[in-house]
Amino acid sequence: MKTYYQPDRYYDDGTNIGWLGVPEGMWDFQAFLSEEECEMWLENHGYDPGDFNINEYHDDDIEDVVIIDEYGDPIE
Repeated sequence: MKTYYQPDRYYDDGTNIGWLGVPEGMWDFQAFLSEEECEMWLENHGYDPGDFNINEYHDDDIEDVVIIDEYGDPIE
């Protein structure tokens, strides 16, 4: 089984919680091999990892997934 990770930005205004999708600079078909690489990518791109939920996906959960490293470069 192939496992990979993708950040999902959320907001919580005290009353409402919502999901905003992947951060700017990343496409919705891109993902990381580990949560740590995902967090490093967020930090490298000026984001606070605490503002994101890192979701775990498997196999074909994301169609035509492209795995990237902490710099955003494809590794597969």
